[in-house]
Amino acid sequence: MAETLGCYSAERQRVILDQSVHAVLHHEGAGSGAAAGIHRVIQVHSQHGEVPIDPSLYPVWVESLIESLRETGPDWNAALEKQWRAVIAPVVDILAELHLAGPRGCGRGGLGDV
Repeated sequence: MAETLGCYSAERQRVILDQSVHAVLHHEGAGSGAAAGIHRVIQVHSQHGEVPIDPSLYPVWVESLIESLRETGPDWNAALEKQWRAVIAPVVDILAELHLAGPRGCGRGGLGDV
């Protein structure tokens, strides 16, 4: 992660993290804004994106996010963790599947399928 985000200020890193979490959590939301957010994540992190992320790192991201929530959320509990994982898992699956599609993907695995 240091080589990916290291060139950004701490504030910019916070914004990037906030945007990525927002895109994941609102993927199932209604409207084009939710779809645009996840499409942006795909464009940035696909194999041919601006900042490619190997899909094997997505579970690391999920576990880090859950651990942070567990450590900082005063009302965190097992039921809430289960709900977070249920929301995050399908999006991580989509990101991994579309990793090879890149920003322009088409047909099966393309951005139009999200």
